[in-house]
Amino acid sequence: MNKQADSKRDSLRSFLRNQLLLLTGFIVAGFASLILYIYVDALDIATRKGLLVIGAYYAQLHDEGSLDKTILESDEFSIFVGQENLPISVSLRFPENVFNNYELYKNRINSDEKQPGVSPFIMLTAMPIEKGERQLFAVYHFHNNTAVNTRPPVLETVLIASFVVFFILLAAVFWMARRFNRRVLEPMEALADMAHKADETSPVQAHPILQDRTEIGLVAHALKQAMERIHTFHQREKTFLQNASHELRTPITVVGSALDIIERRLAMGKQDISQPLLHIRQACVNMKETTEALLWLSLEAPPGDRQADQPPGQSLEKSPIKADDLQQILTELVDQLGYLIEGRKINVSISMNTQNIPLYDPALVRILLANLIRNAFEHTFEGQIDIDVNNSGICITDTGIGLSGDTNLVKRGQSGRDSFGLGLDIVSRIANRKGWKLTLNSNANGGCSATLNWAIRP
Repeated sequence: MNKQADSKRDSLRSFLRNQLLLLTGFIVAGFASLILYIYVDALDIATRKGLLVIGAYYAQLHDEGSLDKTILESDEFSIFVGQENLPISVSLRFPENVFNNYELYKNRINSDEKQPGVSPFIMLTAMPIEKGERQLFAVYHFHNNTAVNTRPPVLETVLIASFVVFFILLAAVFWMARRFNRRVLEPMEALADMAHKADETSPVQAHPILQDRTEIGLVAHALKQAMERIHTFHQREKTFLQNASHELRTPITVVGSALDIIERRLAMGKQDISQPLLHIRQACVNMKETTEALLWLSLEAPPGDRQADQPPGQSLEKSPIKADDLQQILTELVDQLGYLIEGRKINVSISMNTQNIPLYDPALVRILLANLIRNAFEHTFEGQIDIDVNNSGICITDTGIGLSGDTNLVKRGQSGRDSFGLGLDIVSRIANRKGWKLTLNSNANGGCSATLNWAIRP
């Protein structure tokens, strides 16, 4: 529970909300302070300018001798010629004994100090007269009997306006946050959900975020493509391991049988172990070629990669396969896989009706033929197995159990017995990479025929 609470507190949504609220508060406070400062300062400037104009006018009249009074009073301002003529009610409210010319002086009486007939708020400025020897004072004040008897509630007005602006901005912030949440945060959460569900063992399925047309949608597509590539690599690695374990069984069995023979002969005092050693050496060569072929098969083939008619230099191995070589390969495979039909009444025949075989890559051919022969041996319990080779391909016919229903035996995992369904899948993959055609047909008298045509593309 605490973990979920911490996660929500540290989420981008909470961060964005808090930052927007802080920004709104700073903006409102800053503008309120600025407005208050500007308002008060502007009021002082306006009052000062007004008093200066009034004071300059009466100072000119005094210097010209046209002003015959030392005190002039009106509802909003008063004129006093000479500091000695300032009323005591005004002098006591300003502690200054000397007033600078053209400077504004302000004073406001607190509410508990108000007296009848005394102005609660006055402003004063001094003007030089008589060549600077004396001063004329212009005083701006509010009388109790006027319509405005106090200074306007500037602070209260600014606070009310600030609160109004704050709530307006707050509503705008929530509106912006909601739009940001819908356009950015929710797609990012969907992207995180898609990444969480992604697995290297299965490609990314259709996800709503893939329909997004923003940059987040582009990231989602890039993630999907990356996961598909990872899945492909994973599948190729898995396939290689399965193929290797499947294809290396025969040479490992040969090595084990040869070692058993060597051990028995040495125990009997016989020193003739050249034949078993030859079998071991041949099995090691087969394992090396098989491993190279499976590594080649596990590599990602470019689209349309078909190597049937390519020159030797672009194949897995440069040396071509002659008819004699192919017959030798078939003979070795029948001999090596003979343990599968040991004790059964089965006759195996090899027929070579060709002189020109357009084949390269002996390792791939050996793997392919080994799987077809192994499949025939495993599913035949008695009768005949014929291996016929001609210029266009090879056909292996058996009298075994045949094909079962609509089962796709070429599909990995569909074949029977202990082959794990890999043999025909490997044959099909090699045929597709080489541009050959593999067909499986049921025979009329039982059994099936596996035909590999290397002269016709599928």
